[in-house]
Amino acid sequence: MPVTVEITQRELALQLALGVPLFAVKGFGAPEVERVYTRAYTLCQQVEEMPQRFLALEGLWRFYLQRGEHQTGRDLAEQLLTLAHCHQDPLFFLPAHRAPGGTL
Repeated sequence: MPVTVEITQRELALQLALGVPLFAVKGFGAPEVERVYTRAYTLCQQVEEMPQRFLALEGLWRFYLQRGEHQTGRDLAEQLLTLAHCHQDPLFFLPAHRAPGGTL
């Protein structure tokens, strides 16, 4: 089956939907969580989906924070802030500002 934008968007939605139950069942620091959110972020880059990109980055940030990888978490927190400010989406300002504080 050829990869189309529609197929990529569907896989992206499924990956993001899978992330939340994985947090609950496996924990924030589970390797499966990293794989799901890394894949979601990769898919976001292919289809330029801003809200989904933010959610994928936030999932990765939570993963690295839980694993104690604070430098990576800090880098991701900065990306969340940049993304929220670039797109001026008020829904993302609170989590984007919470991430650097939570990391520090």
